[in-house]
Amino acid sequence: MPKKLSNGQDLIVFSIHVFPNPTQNKVYINSNHVLQKISVYNALGQQVYQSSNIKYYREIDFETFANGVYVIQFQSASGDVFSKRVV
Repeated sequence: MPKKLSNGQDLIVFSIHVFPNPTQNKVYINSNHVLQKISVYNALGQQVYQSSNIKYYREIDFETFANGVYVIQFQSASGDVFSKRVV
């Protein structure tokens, strides 16, 4: 999931991989940049997970979450926000 962000002079390419999707137990997140925050929201918009200052890799245990669709929201150190849907 490459995202291109411009800071006015440079083009910054964020690459975030979320797998497996669909998932049974754990979701793995790989990024080519340090992320400020990762949040997970259920279909009702309720936050069910949050982690800060993520360095390139994060494992999230979905075993305790109810079956359904979730949105993982990523925030870069510069404040840009983007998301990925996980089933």
